[in-house]
Amino acid sequence: MGEIKSTLDLVLERTRHLSMSAGERETQKRESFQKRLRGLLGRYEDGTLPTDGLVQRIAQLEAEENISDRSLVLQETFDRIDPSRDNRQWLDLLAHLAPEIRAPLENALAAHREQQAALLERSRQAMIERLRNEHAIEGSAVVCNPGADPAYRERLAALQKETKISIDGIIPTAND
Repeated sequence: MGEIKSTLDLVLERTRHLSMSAGERETQKRESFQKRLRGLLGRYEDGTLPTDGLVQRIAQLEAEENISDRSLVLQETFDRIDPSRDNRQWLDLLAHLAPEIRAPLENALAAHREQQAALLERSRQAMIERLRNEHAIEGSAVVCNPGADPAYRERLAALQKETKISIDGIIPTAND
């Protein structure tokens, strides 16, 4: 009687001569590093891993995976920065990882907040004017909600995209 082989045995038999190229191994190593790094950053974001602990774990991970490209860590960190939210946690991390990036990043975020406040005020004033002109509604009791205005949301989304692009432009200056 013939031997019955499992699917795994058949696959192993047919792929025995295959091996990964150096480029494929490098890509796999980077992907593995990024997955593990995302897990660490998620724990940091949740507050279960302090900044010092994260910096230490990132150093260990870089040593384990033999990765010396700091731009991977910086890019993953920058991807988590949202111009419309509180980013102190990420700024604190960047102060440890790349202190030279913190000041330009803080400036970009401050400029975004100023532009967002001006946009909000312009939208409020436009809504008040529209209520006054179209419906004869005015007075100190009128409270507008610019968040419900599609035009405001579009301008805010454009501002966030523009700010995100300027923030992403800060990364290469850290690698110089």
